[in-house]
Parts: sequence; structure tokens; C-alpha cells
Amino acid sequence: MSDPKYNYVYPAVLEIKGRTEEQKRVAKSFSARCGHVKRRLKLGEPLKGKTLKLALEYAQDDEVIRKLESGEELSEYEYHILVEVTMLHARLCR
Repeated sequence: MSDPKYNYVYPAVLEIKGRTEEQKRVAKSFSARCGHVKRRLKLGEPLKGKTLKLALEYAQDDEVIRKLESGEELSEYEYHILVEVTMLHARLCR
């Protein structure tokens, strides 16, 4: 499924057959929240509020948790594990 007007391909997670509109809405909302975390970390911005809470929920290492809470920038490896592995897996499981 894609939208040629915006050249955007919708995430496959939203196309699973048998999902109700409510389930699709929840998955899309969660995906957007993960995108906020990814974008802010990639720009080196400190996370705040709900965005920080979401990132902390999926952080698996005490050092990553400390860095997120203090606003420090994550190493490439820490960023990769948090955003591109753990949070991506969480998005696909929703």
C-alpha cells in the first residue's frame, strides 16, 4: 500500500489483514512516537516528557538509561540497539 501523491509507502505493520481500524490506529500512533524518539536522538537533542518515558521503557542497559535521563548523546552502538533493534521490534509486534 502506498500513496503516490507523497511518494510514501505505509509501514507493512499496518497492512496485516484482520486488524481492526482501532488496532491500525494504535499501531500507527505508536510508530509515530517511536519516530519522534529516533529523530530527536539522531539530532542529538535531549528527550523530555512522554518521549523520554517511551525511550526509557525500551532501554535495556543502565548506561543508556543514565545517558537518556541526563540528556547525553548515545554512542552509535547504543543508538543502534535502542532505536534500530529494540524499538523496531516493538513496532513490528504491535
